[in-house]
Amino acid sequence: MELKDLRLERLSAEAGLSRGYLSRNFPHLAGRSFKAYRRNRRIAEALRLLTETPMTLEQIAFLLGYAHLEDFTILFEKATGYKPNSYRDHFGRTGTSLPIRRSVK
Repeated sequence: MELKDLRLERLSAEAGLSRGYLSRNFPHLAGRSFKAYRRNRRIAEALRLLTETPMTLEQIAFLLGYAHLEDFTILFEKATGYKPNSYRDHFGRTGTSLPIRRSVK
């Protein structure tokens, strides 16, 4: 399943569980809400794409399921402390990456 398609409804259907059941029990299984889990997965993939590909920010945001580039940029900066282009400029050249500094709410 692609990250842009990672939705609670789809996941619950594939698992054969009700949406409500999965929503209530996801934090017990994963240690955080489904929304936080999805957000952190998206940011982790964005870190990789920014350092390993020449994709534009718009392409990355779309691939990860963000409808608006601004939403992606704001959440990325909250999670990493960097704007996406600044992150790419610094870490893309050094070949290193920065871990997500905290779970974004």
